[in-house]
Amino acid sequence: MLSSQEASCIFFVLTGEILPDPLNYPPFPKKRGGNGVYTNINAIAMKSLFTLLACSLVLCCSAHDRTFDKLKEVNACWARQPEATTQPLPVYWQLPEKEWIRLHLALVEKMLRQRDVKTLSPSQKERRRRSLDDLYAYWNEGRFPVNDRYASRTPIFIDARDNFCAVGYLLKASGYEAVSRKIAAQTNLAYVMQMQYPELDLWAQDHGFTKEELAWIQPGYPPEHQVKALGKGVNGTVNELFAAPDGDRLYVGGAFDQVDSSINSRNIAYVTRETSGSYIWHDMAGGTNGAVNAIAAHDGKIFLGGQFTMAGTLMARNIAYWENDSWHLAGCLDGTVEELAVFKGKVYAAGAFALCAGSDAANLAYWNGMGWIAVPGLSGRIRTMEVTEDRLVLGGSFRYQGTAQNVIAWSPDNGFQPFDQPVRNTILDFELFKGALYAVGEQVEAGGTPDIFLKLEGNQWRSLYDPSTFSYIALWDKLSMHTLVADGDYLLTGGQFIGSEMMGVQARNVTDITPAPSPQSKRFFWLDSAVNKMIWFKGELIVGGHFRSGFFGSPVNGIGRRVLNPSSGIPADPVQYAFSVAPNPVTGDGVWLQNSWKASRYSLFDLNGKQLAQGSLRSEKEQQHIALPAAPAGIYFLQLGNEKGVKVQQKLMIR
Repeated sequence: MLSSQEASCIFFVLTGEILPDPLNYPPFPKKRGGNGVYTNINAIAMKSLFTLLACSLVLCCSAHDRTFDKLKEVNACWARQPEATTQPLPVYWQLPEKEWIRLHLALVEKMLRQRDVKTLSPSQKERRRRSLDDLYAYWNEGRFPVNDRYASRTPIFIDARDNFCAVGYLLKASGYEAVSRKIAAQTNLAYVMQMQYPELDLWAQDHGFTKEELAWIQPGYPPEHQVKALGKGVNGTVNELFAAPDGDRLYVGGAFDQVDSSINSRNIAYVTRETSGSYIWHDMAGGTNGAVNAIAAHDGKIFLGGQFTMAGTLMARNIAYWENDSWHLAGCLDGTVEELAVFKGKVYAAGAFALCAGSDAANLAYWNGMGWIAVPGLSGRIRTMEVTEDRLVLGGSFRYQGTAQNVIAWSPDNGFQPFDQPVRNTILDFELFKGALYAVGEQVEAGGTPDIFLKLEGNQWRSLYDPSTFSYIALWDKLSMHTLVADGDYLLTGGQFIGSEMMGVQARNVTDITPAPSPQSKRFFWLDSAVNKMIWFKGELIVGGHFRSGFFGSPVNGIGRRVLNPSSGIPADPVQYAFSVAPNPVTGDGVWLQNSWKASRYSLFDLNGKQLAQGSLRSEKEQQHIALPAAPAGIYFLQLGNEKGVKVQQKLMIR
C-alpha cells in the first residue's frame, strides 16, 4: 500500500503539483476535443499514474542537483529559469530518456501555469490556458519525435513518423498546423530562438507566450540506436564478423545456407559497401558444409574455422583459408574450432579439438605454415582469445592443473599464467577499452552468480555487475553476454538478455555497460534474439546473431548496422574518426580543422541538407584552415570525408 507521501510524489511527476491528500485530489485539467468540446482527461492521467506505480516508487519531491543537471541536458534553458531554484524537483533516478522528456514537459507546464500573466489580455490568458492544457495532454500521451537519424541530441520539430515536438504540437492543436509544417520543412533541427518566422512570433503573442518560454518547452531528443538490415541478411545465424585488413570486405560466418535471399553461399560470405552506402553480398565458392565460428587474416590469407568437412569442393576438416577468391587447405583439426587469432606472427586456433595427425585432445594450437602444433596444458573448451602486447588471453570453460579457471594468459616464453583468482562463469569475449581489459560471458548454471561482466585490475578480475543501476533478465535459462565492442566513450555488449532500469525495459540483447558512463544518453538496441558479434566496418557498427527483427518489427535477418545516419553523412567510430573545429561558434570567415584520419574533403550543409560549400583537404596535414561562405546566422553541419567512404560531421554554429 502506498503512503501518502509516495503517492504525492508520483502525482507530482504526472501533474506538476504537490498532492495534499492522495484520496481527495483536485480534478485534472481538461483538453479540447477535435470538435471544440472540452473532454476530461482524468482517464489518461490515471492510466499514466498506475503505469508508474506498477514500475517503481522512485521519485520524491525534493530538489536534487543531478535532476537539475539532467533537465539542463534535455533543455539548456533550465539554467535561465528563476523557478528552477525555488520549485521542488524530483530526486534523480535513472529514467528512460522518454520519461525524462515527459518529466521535463510536466515540470515546465506546471511552472508556466504559475507565472504572473496579469499583463496579458483576457483573450491571451484564455489561449495560453488552452495551450497549456494541450501541453498537458501531449506529455501524457507521450508521442514524442524519435531521433533515429542524427548522432547527437537535437531538436526535431516533426520526425519521419509525423510525431510533432511539443511546440509544433501546440501550434497544430490550436489550428496552426501549416505553420508547424513550414518550420519542419525549412528548419526541422533548429532551436526556437534561432527560428525567424513572423507566423511563429505572432502565434506566441496571440497565445500569451514569450519566445523564451517556447524555447524552454522545446526539448532535445537523444539518438535512438537501432539496427537496420544489410541487404536482406542471412536465413540462419551469424556467429562471426571479420573486417579484412584493407577495410574493403566484411566476412560473415555462421550457420546459414543463403544470403541476401538469393545467393547460395553456405555458412560464409562477404559484403562490400558501395560509395552510395548500400551493401553488396558476395558468394565464396559455395561456402562450407558446416558452421563457421571464427575468422582471421594472416599473410594475405583469410583463415576460417568451425565445424565442417568441405570448403567449396575441397575436403577440409574444420579449418581452411581463402586466398585469390578460392579455397585452400590449412591442415586438419579434429573437433570444433571456436576462435582464431594472430599472435606474434602465427595463427592460433582455439576450441575443443585434437590434431588429426594423432594426439590427445587439445584446445589450443598454432599454424607453422605446414601443420598445427598443439599447446597442451588446458582441459575443456576455449571460446575466445584476446591479443595483448605480450601475451594471449584465453577465455572459456576450462581447467588448468586440475582447477577451473575459465580465463588465463599464455605466452611462448612464460607458458600459462593464471590470474590471482579464477572466474566462476564461462568467458565468451574480451575487449580493450580505455587501456583496460574487460570480459563478458555466460552463467554456468541458471540462477547462478550473475557475475558475467568483469574488468582486469592488476592481476585480478573484478565483477562490475550492479543490479541496483541496471538489471538483466535471462531470455532463456542462463544470463548470457556474447560480445563486447568499444563505441567511443561507451562499451557495448550483446547477448541474450533483457536489460532494464527501474522505469521500464531499455534494452533487448544489446546494451551499454560503460563503467561510470558519461552524462549522455545510455546506448542500447532492441533485437528479438541473440546477438553473437559486433564489429566496426567502414565507420558503421555491424551486429550479427540469431535475430530476425529489430525495433517496431523491422526485418533484420541475422545481420544489421546501427542506424545513426545524419541525412548528409555516414557516422563513424567517434574515437577513430573524431575531428575538431575552431572557433565554434564561427565569428569570422573561416575555421581551423584538426583530424588524424586523413580526411581529404569537406562539405558544409544547412539544416535541410542543402550543400552550401565543398572543397578538398590535404590528407597528410592534421591541421588546416578552410574558408566558409557568407551564410545567415544559425546551425549548419560541417562534414569531413576520406577516400574510404567514411563521412563524419558535427554541428557548426555561425553567428
